[in-house]
Amino acid sequence: MVEPKPEYVSFLIRLWRPSDAEQKSQVQVEHIPSGERSYFASLPDLFAYIRVAASDGWRR
Repeated sequence: MVEPKPEYVSFLIRLWRPSDAEQKSQVQVEHIPSGERSYFASLPDLFAYIRVAASDGWRR
């Protein structure tokens, strides 16, 4: 009997620390299978995005 492979969602997350001139951090997330990239100004926004993507199963 062959066991099904577990499904998973892969993201690459990049964080940039703000310079003295910038007051906002920048966050980029890339969905590895599709290559789609999104940008966020805060970690809570990023986490909300990932939570939705993971709960939807991210079918692409």
